[in-house]
Amino acid sequence: MKQIKVFKCEFCGKEFSNKENKTFHLKYFCKNNPNINLEKRKEWMGLSTNSLQKYQRCKYGDYVLEKVICKRCGTEFVIKKRSKIKNKKYFCSLKCSNSHKKSDLQKQHMSKKILFLIKTNQIPKARIRIVEKFPIICKKCGNVFYVLPHKTNRKYCSIACSMTAKKGGGYREHNKTHIYGYFDKIWFQSSWELAFIFWCKYYGVPIKRCKEVILYADGDGNFHKYYPDFVINNRTTIEIKGCYDKYWKYKKESICSQTDFYIFDKTNILFFISFMKKRLCINLNNNESIEYMGQ
Repeated sequence: MKQIKVFKCEFCGKEFSNKENKTFHLKYFCKNNPNINLEKRKEWMGLSTNSLQKYQRCKYGDYVLEKVICKRCGTEFVIKKRSKIKNKKYFCSLKCSNSHKKSDLQKQHMSKKILFLIKTNQIPKARIRIVEKFPIICKKCGNVFYVLPHKTNRKYCSIACSMTAKKGGGYREHNKTHIYGYFDKIWFQSSWELAFIFWCKYYGVPIKRCKEVILYADGDGNFHKYYPDFVINNRTTIEIKGCYDKYWKYKKESICSQTDFYIFDKTNILFFISFMKKRLCINLNNNESIEYMGQ
């Protein structure tokens, strides 16, 4: 699209599309302008033919190397600058140029200015944002604590309560410290558990993961949670036990008083492991995953 030239020179009649070009023309190039500075014009025309370079050299001077001091940190460094540019702030890095630290005098001046504007009602007083906090009862210790509106899903008042109240036993799916996976849609997380599930499936014994929680009290009277491994025939609880901890006798007393309970430890689990090896001819290593195995 052709530009419309609105601005016209009063002396030579040349037209321009914007006012800056017309002013530039009157100052340096119009031969009929009686007010033109002939010395400036001679200096201008003696320079390069590039108009931008001409303008920059006349107004700002040539490039020179000069030592300057960083206004923020006081470091001295060398830059390439125009000779006619003076009283300009220089910074040695982007970190110094982007920092917004103010001196004590600047802060004092700003505070006085703001107080004066507030007293004279030129700006309103700062609004204090009042946020309502919601009370929540800790599920571990029972204490009441207050949280912000976006944290209402908190359950515990502190990290100590949350750590002690977390699930301390039972099975966790996708635990990758041992052999893990699914056998006939039943999750196992050790080769011992896999061997026992295989034996049950081979002989058609109903088996499923035990998801019931059994509470037991230790010697000091503190209550804990216990998660057994499997339930067979919908009534008998099975525990595959690799090692015994200090709370095991309390767990055993609590679960034996409620349901039928059997323990398979390293002495009697060997029967199930040898049975699975003979039927499948496999030897599993640690850190392996089995998504599904048929009979």
